[in-house]
Order: sequence, then C-alpha cells, then structure tokens
Amino acid sequence: MLLNELKNRPIQYVKGVGEKRSLLFRKLDIHNLYDLLTYFPYRYENRQSLTRIKDLKFNNEWQTIFGTVMGYDEFKAFKFKKVLKILIADETGHLSLICYNRHFLKNVLKQGMKLFLSSSKFVRRYNEVQTADFDYELMGEEDEEFLNIHTNRIVPVYRATENLSIRLIRSLIYQHLKETVNSIEDPIPEPVRE
Repeated sequence: MLLNELKNRPIQYVKGVGEKRSLLFRKLDIHNLYDLLTYFPYRYENRQSLTRIKDLKFNNEWQTIFGTVMGYDEFKAFKFKKVLKILIADETGHLSLICYNRHFLKNVLKQGMKLFLSSSKFVRRYNEVQTADFDYELMGEEDEEFLNIHTNRIVPVYRATENLSIRLIRSLIYQHLKETVNSIEDPIPEPVRE
C-alpha cells in the first residue's frame, strides 16, 4: 500500500473515531487516515524523567511534573475579579496554578485527580511556586497501554480542540501507525535504497 492510499479512508471510518468525533477532527483539518498519521506534534515532553516540585527550575525551560489536585482557593484581583487557584502536590512539595478566566478548570481538575502538568513559566511568588501559563493532561486508567503511550518516554504533544483531548489524538496516532507502518511501501526504489 502506498502512503497516499490512506487518503481514501475517511476519518469517520477510522477505528476509534466515528461520526461525532470526525466532526471534531475536521476542526483540526484531519479528514482521513493520511491526515491523522501526518498530523505532527507542536512539541515534545520528556516524561522519561519527570521533575519533582522541589526541583523545579525557574529558567523558562519546559518542565513536567506528575502530581495530584489537592484543593482550590479563590482570591480577588484586578478590580475585584475572582481568580481561581488550584493546589497541586507531589511527594516533595506543592505548587499553585493561577487560573485567570479559567474557572471551568474547577470542574475539570477535581480534587484527588492525578495529572501531568507542563510549563516553562514556573515562578516563586508570595512564598510559593506558581504558574499561570500551563498545559495539563489527566492521567487515565493505569494500564500497560497508558504507560507505553503517555509516560516513560518522550511524548508528542498535539494541538487539540474542545472535546478532543491530546491523549486521544496521541493514542489514535500511535495505534494506527503501529497497524499501518509495515504495510506501507517505501516510495524510494530498492536499487536506490541499496
């Protein structure tokens, strides 16, 4: 099979997608299996060695921690606007996520949930570690597939859209690459490869 033949498989018929999700994939300009497999990450996270909260550096480099949502607080700022503060902890310490105009996160990041948190903007302010500019990914069920795809390696991070998580995109690309990579013919002729 040639790589271009994957364009003949509409995204809605790709295993794990379906009609409803295909509409979400179209927002990302993914219309077929070829588009999915050539949807490249915008950055990578090194989850082979996660940083502990006590070891965070304040040097504008991307760092990822694995922690647990411990609780919430709200405070007033900017002419009495409420700002959500979410407390994250690991075995070495805690940090605060400062969420301007992101109050919906209180319903997404529920107390007790485990997550990967990445940022290049960790700061020490008001006697605590904080970040207001962060990405997060909730940890799903701890199974072998999760450990192989989402942790213990350098992990691709894709642009996502509402109701279509980075984790789902990563899983689908991983699964379909694994299934199709051996059946795709190399476009370079064998004499040239030799």
